Amino acid sequence: MVDGYSVLTVLLYKNILIYYMSDLCEEIRKLGKGIGSENRYRILVELFKGPRTVGIIVQKVQLSQPAVSQHLETLNSCGLIERQKKGQRVYYSVNVKHTLGVLRHLIETLNRCPQTSAKIKNELQKRH
Repeated sequence: MVDGYSVLTVLLYKNILIYYMSDLCEEIRKLGKGIGSENRYRILVELFKGPRTVGIIVQKVQLSQPAVSQHLETLNSCGLIERQKKGQRVYYSVNVKHTLGVLRHLIETLNRCPQTSAKIKNELQKRH
């Protein structure tokens, strides 16, 4: 027989897990939105090389300044990049802590599924 304390513990754990998963799903959605555009992905690849101004990004990815600015705004709203103002210039860089955190949580979640875990390990072994 299950006592009330055990049922309450299970329900609490379930609610925490649902909250955690919905939060993770939102972060994954933002990640997908951020890298879901070829142009935003190209901008991110450029930013992985180091902080850049809009002008440098425009030169490297060969998009118009308004297009780059719009993509940077989307990337920023997704939490994938950060802005830092130095004098008159604004430098954009990858928000490494946030991006790695989302990826780490995603991989941890995928690793909880035995089939997925085996597939991930197999793919990683192929690439190294």
